[in-house]
Parts: sequence; structure tokens; C-alpha cells
Amino acid sequence: MSNQAGDSVWRKASQAYVASAVKLYLDTEAHVVRDNRESMGDAANVVCSIARAMEHLLKLRLLRLDPALLYPMPMSLETYVVVKGLPYHTDKKEAGLNTLKMIGFSEALRRVRATMDTDHKSLCAFERVRRLRDKLEHQWDDNADYLSSIVGEMSSQIIPALQAFVSDILNEKPGLYFDAQALRKVETLDRALAEKHSLVLQQCIETQKTEWQSNPGACAHRHHIPGEYLSSEVLELKTDCPICGDPLRLYWDIEADFDYDWDTEMPIGSAMPVPKCVWCSRCHFYADGKDMASYLPDDLEYPEDESYGEYCDVSQAEIDELAREARNQS
Repeated sequence: MSNQAGDSVWRKASQAYVASAVKLYLDTEAHVVRDNRESMGDAANVVCSIARAMEHLLKLRLLRLDPALLYPMPMSLETYVVVKGLPYHTDKKEAGLNTLKMIGFSEALRRVRATMDTDHKSLCAFERVRRLRDKLEHQWDDNADYLSSIVGEMSSQIIPALQAFVSDILNEKPGLYFDAQALRKVETLDRALAEKHSLVLQQCIETQKTEWQSNPGACAHRHHIPGEYLSSEVLELKTDCPICGDPLRLYWDIEADFDYDWDTEMPIGSAMPVPKCVWCSRCHFYADGKDMASYLPDDLEYPEDESYGEYCDVSQAEIDELAREARNQS
């Protein structure tokens, strides 16, 4: 394989891993929940994808310096001529280029450093990711804080380090490796994290703000509260709407929860207020689900109502069903 062809292959691989790392970071929204297997796994995938992107960028640098730098040393003359693509006549058979084992991340990083006049600042981030990647392979449970730290630095340090490496060491435009739309989402996620919003909510808020500033009437007409919440109870909140500044309203309902006490063979019922949606009657902004959290005051109080108990009434059919479920679980 010629150097030019190899360069194209490594560039495409680097581009793919960079894109994967950024996408995974956006998907996780920079959250790492300790002792949560799925969250830890997602975060580890972010780091491993970053590590692959970095390793391929390092090897692209070495390829451009000398393809022989991609392979263990010392090497035999026969191996050298295969790597360099030189003509050589010998009775000794040598494996093809595609079967030769390459160096790993650590050695690639060492060789890039050794072949530079100064230690580029981006390589410090490469070293941190490399160290965590190696630890994740052997000491998974001991690295939740380290994992959270690296993922948390994705936008402030990791992505800038990758961009600096591409620009300063590979002498290419970062735009060849980083999708402009994805980077805008990273910037939006930074603002979302600062406001304790999800990425989706932050995108909705910023879009609706622009609409409201441009044409308030059209904005209010375009956005509607989901019909499923209209029959809920309403509370006036002191929280300001992020779009127009008016006080938000909270739509809430009573929800019952049933269990079955196997010892007494009696159903256990409880009812409690559950927030459904925050809504602005002026600009029609709304947020529901987890996106409500930042708009609900810590001292939120629901009106007391003796009728809550009515929601705990259980029919005989429901009692029988609860008993069957309890029996199956036991």
C-alpha cells in the first residue's frame, strides 16, 4: 500500500472515530452515574471511542513521517522493505503488510513525542485518555471518578486537544474531522448542563426564544400544551418562564400506587400528587418528564385534599390480580 493510499485509510478511520466519540458524548449528555451499569458502560464507550480516535490520529502522524514508525523495532531487512514498499529479491519469505502487527496507543504516543521538537500541549490530554482507557480494561470499579472527570472535560479539554493536534501537528483543518453541526450541539449541551437542562430541552428553549423575539403571536400559536395534561389540576408557580419571563403553571395529578401484603392477604394502596407538566400561558412554553426538574421549587406544596383516599379504592378484580402477582413473585 502506498503512503498516499495509507494516508487516506488512516484519515477516514480517524474521522469515523472522532465522529463516534462526539456522538456518544452527546448521547450520554456528559452524565456518569456511579453504580449504574448502563451509565458507566455508556461513559466507558465514550472514553474508548475517544481513545481510538486519538490512536488513529497519532498513527496518521507517524505514517506521514515514516511508515516504519508504525511497527515494532528493531525489524528485519525483509520486514523493512515490505513496510517501505521497496523492491527486494530474496529466498526468505516475509509476511504481507496487512499481516504485520502494529504498535499500540502507548508506543504511538511515545514515538510522536520523540519525533517532535517540543511536547505539544494536546498530548497531555492524549496521555490522560490513554491511561484511563488502560485502567478501564483492568480496574473497572475503581475508576468512576476518573471516568466522570474525562467525560466532563470532553468539550472543554478533549475536543480542543483533538482539534489542536489536527491543526498544529497534522497541519490540517479541524473541519475535516469534526462535523460543524455536531460541534454546535456540543456548545448547546454546555449551556444545557449549566442550566441543568437536557440537550433536547435546551435546543427547544433556544429555538422558541428566537421565535418569540421575532414574532410573539406566531410563536404562541405554534406551541401547544399536550392535550393529555389539560384535565390535570393546576398550580401557579413563582418560577419564571425561560422564554417570556411570566410565571409558570404546574399541571399535576393524583396517582395511586398499589401493592399486596402477602401476610395479611390485603392490598395496600397509597395516593400522592405527581407533577405532569410546567406551562406558560403567555408564550406556551412547556416542559414535562425529567425536563421539569429545574423549574419545580424545592418547597413545592400541593393542596391537601381528603379525596386522595378515593384513588386508593381497589376493586375485587384488582385485589385478585395483585394476589396472583404476589404469589408468582414468591
